[in-house]
Amino acid sequence: MLRVKSSKLWSLKTRSIVVTSVSVVTFAAVGWWLDVVQRDRLIAEKRDEVSHHTTPYANAIVVAFAQLTSKLDGLSVFVSLNTLGQIVDSMSFDTYASGLHAASPWVRTFQLVKDGIIRYSYPLAGNEKIIGVNLLKDPRPFIGRDVHRAIERNAPTITGPTDLIQGGYGLIIRQPVYDRNERLLGLVAVVIDLDGFLKRAGVTARPEEYRIALADTSDVIFYGEHTVQESSPVVIHVSLPDGHWRLLSMPAVGWEESVSAGRGAFRLNVLAIILLLGGIVYLVVSRQEQLSGLVRERTKELDTTIGLLETDIREREAAERSLRESELRFRTLAENAPVGIWLADPDGSVGYINPHLAEITGLSIESAHGTGWASRLHPDDRERVFAAWTRFVKGEVPYALTYRFQRADGEIRWVIGQAMPSRSNEGELMGFVGTLVDVTEQMRAEEALRASEEQYRQFFEDDLTGDFISSADGKILSCNPAFARIYGYGSVEEILKLDANVLYRSRHQREDFLERLREQGRIEYLESEYVRSDGSVVYTVETAVGIFDENGNLASIRGYIFDDTKRKLLEKQFLQAQKLESLGTLAGGIAHDFNNILGIIVGNASLMERLANNPESVVKRSEAILKAGTRGANLVKQLLTFARKTEVQFETVSLNDIVHEVCGMLTETFPKNIKTTMELDGSIPSVVVDATQIHQVLLNLCVNARDAMPKGGTLTISSTRVASASLRQKFDNPSAPEYVRIAVGDTGTGMDEQTRVRIFEPFFTTKDRGKGTGLGLSLVFGIMESHNGFVDVESVVGSGSTFALYFPVSGSIDEPSDIPRERIEDVPGGTETILFVEDEATLRELVEFVLSGKGYTVLTAGDGQEGIEMYRSRREEIHLVLSDLDLPRLSGFEVVKQLKEINPSVRIVLASGFVAPDAKNALLRAGIAEFVHKPFAVNELLKIVRLVLDQRS
Repeated sequence: MLRVKSSKLWSLKTRSIVVTSVSVVTFAAVGWWLDVVQRDRLIAEKRDEVSHHTTPYANAIVVAFAQLTSKLDGLSVFVSLNTLGQIVDSMSFDTYASGLHAASPWVRTFQLVKDGIIRYSYPLAGNEKIIGVNLLKDPRPFIGRDVHRAIERNAPTITGPTDLIQGGYGLIIRQPVYDRNERLLGLVAVVIDLDGFLKRAGVTARPEEYRIALADTSDVIFYGEHTVQESSPVVIHVSLPDGHWRLLSMPAVGWEESVSAGRGAFRLNVLAIILLLGGIVYLVVSRQEQLSGLVRERTKELDTTIGLLETDIREREAAERSLRESELRFRTLAENAPVGIWLADPDGSVGYINPHLAEITGLSIESAHGTGWASRLHPDDRERVFAAWTRFVKGEVPYALTYRFQRADGEIRWVIGQAMPSRSNEGELMGFVGTLVDVTEQMRAEEALRASEEQYRQFFEDDLTGDFISSADGKILSCNPAFARIYGYGSVEEILKLDANVLYRSRHQREDFLERLREQGRIEYLESEYVRSDGSVVYTVETAVGIFDENGNLASIRGYIFDDTKRKLLEKQFLQAQKLESLGTLAGGIAHDFNNILGIIVGNASLMERLANNPESVVKRSEAILKAGTRGANLVKQLLTFARKTEVQFETVSLNDIVHEVCGMLTETFPKNIKTTMELDGSIPSVVVDATQIHQVLLNLCVNARDAMPKGGTLTISSTRVASASLRQKFDNPSAPEYVRIAVGDTGTGMDEQTRVRIFEPFFTTKDRGKGTGLGLSLVFGIMESHNGFVDVESVVGSGSTFALYFPVSGSIDEPSDIPRERIEDVPGGTETILFVEDEATLRELVEFVLSGKGYTVLTAGDGQEGIEMYRSRREEIHLVLSDLDLPRLSGFEVVKQLKEINPSVRIVLASGFVAPDAKNALLRAGIAEFVHKPFAVNELLKIVRLVLDQRS
């Protein structure tokens, strides 16, 4: 009995030990598995923790890049806005970039790049060596590639990290700049010190328990610890404009070590549970007979309790995880937001501000709590902000306000503040949430823009040149006071009412200007003549730019003009002085020729008295007198051609005719030991020239040739036609296909090479002091240049010189036809009454005789005053007034003025030996019908009189 009992007891004890051992082993295996699971869970949580703590750095890098690219945007806008007819200069670039640099201490330099070359840099100090660097030819191939890529993508492009030209290690961001017509102006660039930039982004201020590194997409680490990449780091992708970084992070001690403390506690708990369960198993097994029912019941209760505990734990863990995730999202958003964020209690007391708001105000996060934030309000804005905040807290009005903070360092920050109430689901007021947006840069940019606009407006108003904007159809849209003053108008408002077409001397001039602008897009240094408000001519130098619409049509014109009238008048005075100098040179010969002419006239007139009874001899003598008078008139006409003050007047002429006229004068005036010959090609075509100026050119060259032959010689003037191809070796770009060559050669002393290369310099002369100004050949060169021609000279010492003039061919000249001479009898007469005003009694009697002989009634007056009085008393019977221009008592101008006052429709014919173009135009505008030139032929006078009378009727 005892043995059986003992055996049963042993068996029960053995069974308890075995079952307990098996249970402990099973529990140990489960504990090991739980330890592995716990390790992975802890590491996963640690990775979430690392990601949570390092994500703000990645976001800060993105925000810092966004701020940096916004500065580039501002710089791009500045460059674009300053291309109105002008390019940005170094001073204006420095002025704008200095403000950007002051707020960006990690920026090495701001650059302006054009055509691949660095043009400007701010700051310049320390960056001088980069100016002029051609990025497209940089030995590092990725530099040129990135420059091209920025232009092609029309977006910011990142280069680097790389070794910088200025020294050190960093990044370069380049952004293309276009004007409003989408034409590329260049690139603006910013060079960043990488360490300074990352420090500004907060990356270098990381906790010591983490290791951080930055790598590009090719796994190249360019910042931080290289060992991070070898230990399965947390990877946060940092997306940038045209760039992609990866932020790598992990605990400083490694993953296993970072969770060791949590695993140790867990292992102790698991071990305790295993031992506890082992003991329980042992007790349960050992007392299974007695307590099996109780164990089962307790086991059920324990299972229920454990289930409830597990459910409660899961619910709590889910709630805590949700709360952590919510807090993490809010904190990540708030702490990395590019705007200031704050939270306040229902009483208005601030309880939270994010780092960006602290950076704006210059306060620490703790000192801004409550109403501490108000200590940094600008004194001028404090009362206004408090009043708005009070009304908002009371629920009276929304809160949205622009105001300023004044930081401890004195910096002023402009912000836009907004807020709204935060309420529970039941509508209970929980507090307030608000934002602050830093708009300092925008305010500064707006202020700089206003200052720039004011500076431009002031410059526009005070500029000495006439600045203008007009539409293509002639509407003057804007101009400055100088523009109105140049055209003789008293104010800008007065000239803005006009059509720009009235400023031109002719409609053709306006149309030619517009056509050139449409073809070229821009006209520079155009010399023009315009009409002032009083009708006088103003000479200008003009630069204009055409603005075209999307269809390529000329929409408007912008430009400026410079009043060149004084210089033009001085130039004309100089030209006139040159003409008079030349006439003075010829004065002796002219006097000799006039004496010969007068001798012929006087001699034949005296013979006519003695031959009165011989009609045939009288006719012969009268013809000789007529020929001599005609010869004298032609000589006077040549003198007026050389000496008159005329406007430049281009017309189609035959150069051979001009050579004949010049040689005719030289034959009469040059010494007899100088032989003048002509070798003219009769087939040369016509050219477009100003005949007066070409007379002057040939006369200057001939006078120089005469002076080079003091002992006599031969002067030869020749003409021939020359193909353009033969001139290309001597002159640049001959534009016409054919030229006419006029050569003036002499057999004089000649010149050496040293003298020949200087002869066209102003004031250079080889003549003795007082015998030459040195301006004659300079004048020749200028006139030929204005005719799009060329001058060439060949000379040999002792063998003479030849000056060759080349004129571009513009057309052909018609051969003159023989016109039969009209007789006096063939000119019709009339019965009208004509008032003739002339102070020369003999001429007065002659004209009266001629007009009376054709049936007219002639009234005569000896001076201007007498003519006015006679017209006033007999105006009803007078059909025409014929008056000399140069009269005593009252000038011809005054006679015309007073006649028009008496009778605005009076018909007037003026007679004069010479009328300057300006005076002629003024008289025509005053209402003169015709001019007759003295000495006039009888036929010409009768025809003009009849013509004017017929027009009147």
